[in-house]
Amino acid sequence: MINKLKFLLFISSLFFSACNKTPGEKIFKDRKFANNKKIVSCSYCHSGGTKLDGVATQSTFDIDGVTYNSIENVINQVMIKQFMQGDPIDINSQQMKDLVAYIKKISIK
Repeated sequence: MINKLKFLLFISSLFFSACNKTPGEKIFKDRKFANNKKIVSCSYCHSGGTKLDGVATQSTFDIDGVTYNSIENVINQVMIKQFMQGDPIDINSQQMKDLVAYIKKISIK
């Protein structure tokens, strides 16, 4: 009986943690996001906010000699198109808004 109870508690905790993710976090951890051919998620390189320090307060981004005027352009042009080899998403979509909100949240240290 105790083992069954432990098992049920374990399963329910997994379910709760999976359901408790924000929409942006789900996208950030989705390996199939933007039809990427590398089948990696954003968290592959940026787990726990790694390499995102200060992103929340930046308005321009200099990456490999190119200046991008928004985080949305960095996500689409650098992360999705170049690194993931995927399809850029609409910069005004709810998906982009959720992803940007999550990235900004985890970039604050």
